[in-house]
Amino acid sequence: MCLPHHDLVLDGYPRSANSYMFNFAARFLDGHRIVHHSHASATLKMARRFGVPTFVLVRDPMDAVTSNVIRSGGNLPYHEAHYAQYHRYVDDHREAFTVVPFQTAIEDPTRVLAEIETSLGQEPSRPSPEAVAEAEAAISAHLERLAEDKYGDKADAKKAVPDEDREQQKARVRETVRERGPVAELDALYEALVGDAPLARQAPA
Repeated sequence: MCLPHHDLVLDGYPRSANSYMFNFAARFLDGHRIVHHSHASATLKMARRFGVPTFVLVRDPMDAVTSNVIRSGGNLPYHEAHYAQYHRYVDDHREAFTVVPFQTAIEDPTRVLAEIETSLGQEPSRPSPEAVAEAEAAISAHLERLAEDKYGDKADAKKAVPDEDREQQKARVRETVRERGPVAELDALYEALVGDAPLARQAPA
């Protein structure tokens, strides 16, 4: 839930680099109150109402939905509907949010961090490559510990990091999605949001 005292919302549909990007940003943003992992358009609505800077992580629907099905279980149509509802709200109020493409978040998190810091009225900190590598190693270890503490023997299936077995499961879910027919609305939403997002463009040299 976003309230007026919050400084930042960093949110997205599940399995869209939420954990990675939040932990990365929090590592360099001392003392800021960040709303994260709500996965709900209601949070975005409140952030818009209160004028809280909001960054929305957006991932390709096939990848995001299949990954969410593998990790969370449940009904595939439900997860597709959740993706559609969440991103439809973002699309309807695009001027209120900064879209962060999944690939930009995982490949160039310092670029996202700089945009966040600017939105908070700060000079970009521009961490060194060494600081970034240290942060990424710490985040990976942290996420693995969280999964092990919460899920025990099933931790490998729940870790928020790439996993070969999970990729094979995703391939099977993708096949199911294809058999059910095209998810044209989801693809259209994704393209509409990411297609003209400044953070989707190549960074200046």
